[in-house]
Amino acid sequence: DEFNVSDISIIVDMDFGHTDPKLILPLGCMVSLNPKTKDITLIENPFN
Repeated sequence: DEFNVSDISIIVDMDFGHTDPKLILPLGCMVSLNPKTKDITLIENPFN
């Protein structure tokens, strides 16, 4: 609401970046989020 944006997802308590284990989540890569199963799936190749 603060930025007039209501259709974005916020991810918390995920082990990526500066935590152990240091999993990689590529910036700018399209993903699919499933909040019911807590799955994040890359839907495009992060190396293109």
